[in-house]
Amino acid sequence: MPLTKPRIEFKIILCDAAQADSASGKLHMLGAGWTMIGTPTSPHAVALMVQVPWDRANEKLPVLIELLDSDGRSVEIPGEGEAQLIRGEAVLEVGRPPGVSHGSPLSAVFALNVAPLPLPPGRYEWRASVAGDTAAESFQVIGHQLAP
Repeated sequence: MPLTKPRIEFKIILCDAAQADSASGKLHMLGAGWTMIGTPTSPHAVALMVQVPWDRANEKLPVLIELLDSDGRSVEIPGEGEAQLIRGEAVLEVGRPPGVSHGSPLSAVFALNVAPLPLPPGRYEWRASVAGDTAAESFQVIGHQLAP
């Protein structure tokens, strides 16, 4: 029977702005936890808080974050020439810091800041995948701007 790799646990948080500080493992967020936004969307961020199992330290872990519509299709925004998918890709690698107890989960953070998007009203979700493990956070776009 083949060995399976330990699962990577992570949370997605929608916020107005986010900055990942990889050195400290901290994620700085403003306006975190919203579920409704007006159109066009205001600038916002998709923040990930990742727990990498001890056994997966020093492994290159592909990260994909993409915006999907209510039917699970990738959202495309018209651009110059061809439409653009709304997504971010990266590679995450977490080392084992000195002094951390054997077997401890290792924290990592990631932030994708997104420019305003001309999304029609409806239900959407940001879906993230870290080395094949997935999670999603949905939100509603309404037909008018929300009051600050």
